[in-house]
Amino acid sequence: MPSSSGSMIQVPAPAPGLKSWREFRRLTQRQLGAEVGVTQSMVWRWERGHCPRVDQARALVRVLGAPSLEALFPSDQNGAAA
Repeated sequence: MPSSSGSMIQVPAPAPGLKSWREFRRLTQRQLGAEVGVTQSMVWRWERGHCPRVDQARALVRVLGAPSLEALFPSDQNGAAA
C-alpha cells in the first residue's frame, strides 16, 4: 500500500513459527484448521512440533501467506524441524 509520499509501506513479518504467523493473521487455531481442512487439535499439535503432511504444509503456506515452509517450521541448529 503506497504511503502519502508514494513509497510502499513495509509491514514487518512475524517471528518464525506457525503460531506467530497464525496470530499475525489474527486467526484462531479453529479458524486456521477449518481453512486447511483439519481440526483445532491438529493445529495445536503442529504448533508444538508435530509435522504436517506435505499437502497440509502447502495449504498452511498458502492460507497464512508465508514466504516458505521454513518460515512456519524453522529448523533448529541440527537441521531438524523445530
